[in-house]
Amino acid sequence: MYAYDKSLRMNTKNISAFLFFILISLSSYFLYKYQEVKKENLVLQLKLKAMAKNKKSSVSWKEVGFISTQKKIINEDNNTKNEINNNNSKKDEALVDIRDLATEQLMNDLEKDLKRHWKLTEKKLNRNLEIVDELLTRNPNVYSYYKAKLILLLSKENLENSYDPSVDDVLVSMSEFDLTTDKTLKREAFLIAQSNDKADELFSEVLNLEDQLELETNEEDILDLRAQIALKTSQLDTIEDELESGLLDDSDYLNEDLIEIPFLRSLSKGDYDAVIENAESLVSEFPNSVSGHYYLIKALELSGEDLAALEYIEELELSETKINMLKERLRKSKNIDPGEYLKKIRFQ
Repeated sequence: MYAYDKSLRMNTKNISAFLFFILISLSSYFLYKYQEVKKENLVLQLKLKAMAKNKKSSVSWKEVGFISTQKKIINEDNNTKNEINNNNSKKDEALVDIRDLATEQLMNDLEKDLKRHWKLTEKKLNRNLEIVDELLTRNPNVYSYYKAKLILLLSKENLENSYDPSVDDVLVSMSEFDLTTDKTLKREAFLIAQSNDKADELFSEVLNLEDQLELETNEEDILDLRAQIALKTSQLDTIEDELESGLLDDSDYLNEDLIEIPFLRSLSKGDYDAVIENAESLVSEFPNSVSGHYYLIKALELSGEDLAALEYIEELELSETKINMLKERLRKSKNIDPGEYLKKIRFQ
């Protein structure tokens, strides 16, 4: 009888252990499927949120910078603190507590590094992420802070060749802001730079001149470099103004601009199935979305399905204007490496 009871208890334990294993396995499976569905539906989620009403108001980067400067001028304590900050900036960054630095300095440091975000080391990326998080604690209503965090997370993700789910969370937060009330906000909202070959060339030249300026010691050469930078920056601003003309009045464009990121991330990782699934979800709800059709076709082409891509274009029921826009975008992107998308994202 004792042997039978002991055997029964052991069988019960084994069954319990087996059932526990099954429960854990099922939980893991459903969690995985939930994350996959969330990932697949992110583009549509962003599009819908971006189009929603009663969204959060934002303060522009330019306005925050102006307010910080005024406070520094008015408040003597801030002047003293700023002097300390300038001295601290010359020391090892690791020894400086970011919480003790003035908002203006944090913004300046962040903006400087974001000009070359795709070249930042892991150490630099982590420090700038700390800066952004500190700025967000001071004012969570600045859209550009989220934009900065997004760019840094994408750069870190690219450096580590990983997938960071917090990128999705930042994108969702960005989609909840109303950017239609102010022209400055609209301009700051652009993620994928409106660019052409000349604008890209000028941007690279400005960065190279700034690198030279940092190393130059001759006063005459310094003045010459500054003049060249001012001239090329002015030329770049003119080109970008022309390219952005009309887009600032198109709220739908801002919505489309935000959804570029999930597509570009998947393309850069060679996850063409995810691109196709996201694109199909988007165009099923928004059949006139040029971005949705573009990325679906692009994913088909990159996965070797050229015939399917051609057939898809032929069967599209879009206006002639949108078809021409789509074909022109496909033509321009023919020889562009999807892995280079980070260089197209500019902060300001």
